[in-house]
Amino acid sequence: MAFFMQDNLKEIGHISRLHGYSGKLVISFINENPSILTKKITIWINISGLITPFKIQEIQHLNKNKLILTLLNVNKNKAEELKNKSVFINPKDIDFGKEKFDKNNITG
Repeated sequence: MAFFMQDNLKEIGHISRLHGYSGKLVISFINENPSILTKKITIWINISGLITPFKIQEIQHLNKNKLILTLLNVNKNKAEELKNKSVFINPKDIDFGKEKFDKNNITG
């Protein structure tokens, strides 16, 4: 997926902080239910204007609006770079129920 496909992505939250010392990340959700994320889904993170894909290795629930994620090939140093970055998903990967995806309703 190239940068020009960002219009097809939906922002679901941001990386709010690190969790521990092994590169785990805490994602804070904006309006979505954290249960929409599964290991099968690729998340996309905005790094310096470039939307970059990441595979989820492990998911842990932290609280109502937060998950702890372990991402493939992300160590502590890489995790530091991802802190405070926006997180996106491809709506085609998820069943949002009756909610319609509106690319004009994306913040960021």
